[in-house]
Amino acid sequence: MFPIVTMTITWILVVARFIIAVQLTRVGLRQKLPNLLWLAAFFYITGLGDIFLTLSPVTNLLWPFFLAVGLSEVMLVMFIQKTFYQDRKSPYLVFMAIALAILAADMITAQFLPYYSPFNWLWLIWVGHQAYKRIAADRAVEDWVKARYKLIIAYSLAALVAPLYTILTLIAMVVPAVAGLLYSPTALLVAQVGILIFVTIGIVLEYLAWVMPGRYQQWLNRNYQPTVQDEVELSEEEIMSQLKARL
Repeated sequence: MFPIVTMTITWILVVARFIIAVQLTRVGLRQKLPNLLWLAAFFYITGLGDIFLTLSPVTNLLWPFFLAVGLSEVMLVMFIQKTFYQDRKSPYLVFMAIALAILAADMITAQFLPYYSPFNWLWLIWVGHQAYKRIAADRAVEDWVKARYKLIIAYSLAALVAPLYTILTLIAMVVPAVAGLLYSPTALLVAQVGILIFVTIGIVLEYLAWVMPGRYQQWLNRNYQPTVQDEVELSEEEIMSQLKARL
């Protein structure tokens, strides 16, 4: 892919990440939802990391990008823990240990390919699905709120592409045949384009999930019909604050 195209798309994604981060910060502070602040930190950090990546040919500094990749794993663990678990056992210490190991690996190998972990995204897919099942039949919950959880699952699936490539690179270290295929010019180009496409899809889905433009929200709610007994509908913030207790 041409460098100018890659850089242009990356900067668009950076802007999208910061828009999402600001939206999450606004809602998190207004509604006193610290879980959203952890997610906002994830988007701030990944956005900053991408900025350092695009500027690296000029600054010759790659380690801030690798640091951002590792720190984002930690932020994601905290978001999942604070959102989906309350006063009950959680495996978050295991995921935190993995995230810290990924962070250390990224800093040690800061001149090569970054390491991405699939575990946080798989965890988010699972807890997001469990949470959705618990509100799917609740007629007091508007359709656009239910759609948010579907979008969380969808963008988590898209985010798995980069970690899968990390797994392939680890396999290539011990399997010469895989290394020969993985590091050929054609394979590297396909990997770069593929990862960029899925990252772009993921960011679009994240934008729809967390910024939720008004017209899109109205479209999602087009078939929603509250019953008489549902006079007080649950808001987005109420769903987020009550979600931990519902699991």
